[in-house]
Amino acid sequence: MDVFKLRTGRRWFAAAAALGLAAALAVGCGPGDDDPAGPALTDPPATAPPGDQAPELAVTMPEAGATVTVPFEVWVDAGVELGAIDDELHHLHIWFGDPSGQPLIVESGTATVEDAPAGDTTMIVQVHTFDHQPASDQVSVPLVVQGGPGGQTSAPPPGNDY
Repeated sequence: MDVFKLRTGRRWFAAAAALGLAAALAVGCGPGDDDPAGPALTDPPATAPPGDQAPELAVTMPEAGATVTVPFEVWVDAGVELGAIDDELHHLHIWFGDPSGQPLIVESGTATVEDAPAGDTTMIVQVHTFDHQPASDQVSVPLVVQGGPGGQTSAPPPGNDY
């Protein structure tokens, strides 16, 4: 008799395991993309909701490697509407090299840079949300800056030893 009870217990366990496996497969295998019932529940939506995808940012002027003289213009295609921070719209942060300083805040696709380090530098541009959270990848533009602080931009006057 003990053998019979043990065998019955194994059958019950096997039956329970089979039912559990069947239930897991039924839940995990929803209708597929080519199924008339529609895509499976795990498929991503066809288009991401607004705000879930980083905007495509492009600096159109100055070009990488350009020599610019302060002040100079920056033109940007931000991929999103830019505007007033008070209106909760996106804006740009522009800085040079070290991100620890205060960036230039720009609420449109164009800006005039009036202060940049002289010599070889990298201008970095990034789209931010109205609350200053990064909304895009950073775009780095290597430049040679003339007329900015930290470097001599013209020949010294005659007769001076520098």
